[in-house]
Amino acid sequence: MQLILLSNNQLRDFSGHTQVLLMYAETLNELANGPDGTYNGASTRISTARKALELVHTRAFADANKSEAENYIAAINGKEDFFEAIVDENAWELAGEGFRKYDLIRWNLLIDKIKQFKSDYESQLFSSKNSYPEKIYFNYSNDDKTSIDISSVTWHGIPSGKSSSDYDDNNNFWGKERTDTKGQAQLTVNLPSISSGLVGDNVAVINRYFLPIASTTISASNGMLHNSYGFSD
Repeated sequence: MQLILLSNNQLRDFSGHTQVLLMYAETLNELANGPDGTYNGASTRISTARKALELVHTRAFADANKSEAENYIAAINGKEDFFEAIVDENAWELAGEGFRKYDLIRWNLLIDKIKQFKSDYESQLFSSKNSYPEKIYFNYSNDDKTSIDISSVTWHGIPSGKSSSDYDDNNNFWGKERTDTKGQAQLTVNLPSISSGLVGDNVAVINRYFLPIASTTISASNGMLHNSYGFSD
């Protein structure tokens, strides 16, 4: 990742090669009407959208699992399904890097994905208890008990054939919300509050995620420009 100084003297980070490949795959999928179509002007080395996405997806897998990653890419059929795969890969590859929101806005998917996230959280919390155990158990990797053996952590529940007594320690995990006796604040307060200005039954301004025009720009326009979507001038 590198920082670029923009014309307004703000620093903006750019993720580099993988982000470029994802944008390239998206563009080729549209211009060539599908993941395997060709387009005059495309790279001779990466001539299809499928190849571009494969380069991004497979880099996250160890050599022993490369074939599984390649099979996933090969099984994607059609332009629309391929676009959905790009949307998913965007989330996996660029998580935490500050780009996802703006790509979702560009795709008109921001609100849908926020709703999906909330729904998926509740579904996984209650219907798949091993996705969010009430406790995670783990062993320490040293006698001082200052370092955790990450390979021992029971992220998805205690494995078959083992019990809690096989571990050195434990801690509460996300699944404790299922049995919380103090009002289930994560479900009843915190989850509904996430992006509550965008998603909900009483959203006052639709598409509020659009950024307002700066007040100095509006003033300089001599009355030609005004903000909308509930933003003041």
